[in-house]
This record gives sequence, C-alpha cells and structure tokens, in this order.
Amino acid sequence: MHRWMRTVPGTGELFQPLEEVIQHQFLPALTDGEAFSERALLALPAKHGGVGIPKTTTVANHQFPACSSATATLVELIQQQSTNYPVEACLKQRQVKSAIHTSNHNDAAEEAMALKSRLSNAQQRAMEQDSEKGPLLG
Repeated sequence: MHRWMRTVPGTGELFQPLEEVIQHQFLPALTDGEAFSERALLALPAKHGGVGIPKTTTVANHQFPACSSATATLVELIQQQSTNYPVEACLKQRQVKSAIHTSNHNDAAEEAMALKSRLSNAQQRAMEQDSEKGPLLG
C-alpha cells in the first residue's frame, strides 16, 4: 500500500474505499462494535496520544511529495549516469529525510492540539495520559 502512495501522485481519493472499511469494519471490530467519533485521534502517533492507524486518504497525498524530495538527489545522480554516491549527496539526502521527519512530527503535534480543543475534559486527560512515556518493559 505505501509503495503506491510513495510512487504514484494524487492517489488519496483512490484509498477512500479502504478508509471506509477501516472506519466501518476494522475500528468497530477493535472496539467491540462501538462507533468511534474521532477518527483523527486514532490516526495520531502514540506519542501524541493516538493509536497510529493512519487515515489512508490523507497519508497518500503526503507520501508522494515527501518521497520525491527524499530521492531527488538519487534521481539526479542516476540521470547523470554517476557511478559514485558522493558524501555530499548522502548528507543532502539525510537532511531532506530529517526535514520530512520533523515536518511529520510537527504536523502530528498540531493535529493533536487542534483535536484536544474538540474533546471533553475527560477525553483530553485520557489523551495526555496516553501520550506519556512509561517505563520500558523488558
């Protein structure tokens, strides 16, 4: 699934049937048939109080541009028929990947803050508790 999202632009709407199955069959199966009104909460990463079940229609539209920018240096080297992978290219690619990671983290944090304002006080407390780091097991 992610391969399609990363390599084909504009696929967000194509994942709508999958998102429907996730919302109307998969998530109710996880919650003993209870409807869950805040799909955005489940899409958040665990560090922000979510479950990490991405909303496929949204993720798909972000994957292609991110992948394109992350691989632009490699594409340029291939087009130049270069047989080397210069250190500068490696560093540039790492910087781009780091920027994408930071952007994704910031987007999730913003989504979490926006979502909190729509939740009840009890739900906000639960979300805060869910995002707290706990002791490592092992």
